Amino acid sequence: MKFWVLIMMMKKIAVADGCIDKSDKLSFAVGDVTVFDFPQADGFIISDVLHYLKEDQQIQVIENCVSKLNKGGVLVIRDADKDIANR
Repeated sequence: MKFWVLIMMMKKIAVADGCIDKSDKLSFAVGDVTVFDFPQADGFIISDVLHYLKEDQQIQVIENCVSKLNKGGVLVIRDADKDIANR
């Protein structure tokens, strides 16, 4: 399986690329998630991104990822809840 992770901050790419378990089946990219040209993939991980976007942009990003998923692919979404006072 080939997974793509889109990261909004360049400095986090170096950390992500330095992971001990990183293989050629995991790719990282920095970019504007609202206009990024997602490649076909077996999976996408959207982590701590959506809460920065307006609701219509969130839907657009999710739909873009889903449209590029290979058959049987997965979409993993992890995001903060800005309404939670204590973390």
